[in-house]
Amino acid sequence: MGRFCILCSRIRPNEAFGGKGERARVCRKCRRMPREKRDAILHEREILGFLEQSHISSKNLARLRALGRSKYTRIANLAHLVLDVGAAAPYRRRRMRTLARERRDILKQMEEIGLIVPLPPAEDMDHYDINPVAAWCEWVEIARNGIAPHRRVPGPAR
Repeated sequence: MGRFCILCSRIRPNEAFGGKGERARVCRKCRRMPREKRDAILHEREILGFLEQSHISSKNLARLRALGRSKYTRIANLAHLVLDVGAAAPYRRRRMRTLARERRDILKQMEEIGLIVPLPPAEDMDHYDINPVAAWCEWVEIARNGIAPHRRVPGPAR
């Protein structure tokens, strides 16, 4: 069956792991990476995980402030951006809509960093669409997965 490496996100054979604790979750190939690079990967995933949560809490904001003091500029910039997102729209349900209405500057920064896909050009948009935000979300889903949204793709038979 194998185990899942938290750094390279691959399933590797049991022989590629050893020990207890974090050693049991990081494969030998990734363990050879410098510690700073491993920490940077884990911190970046942690920051991106805050955007997936349904609510960015005050404890999460405190953690983002701590990550904002990182010596790596990418981690610090990403933490400051997600901190701004969490302060402006802490709940995920209407986060993009709230940011589009109130804080377009944050959306522009998210586009520049690559956290969200930019809006399609005006000629590609349906001008008769009732809800342009829903159309944008649909376009993002298609761009990410290459499939139409809300359509189930049959998985492998179990």
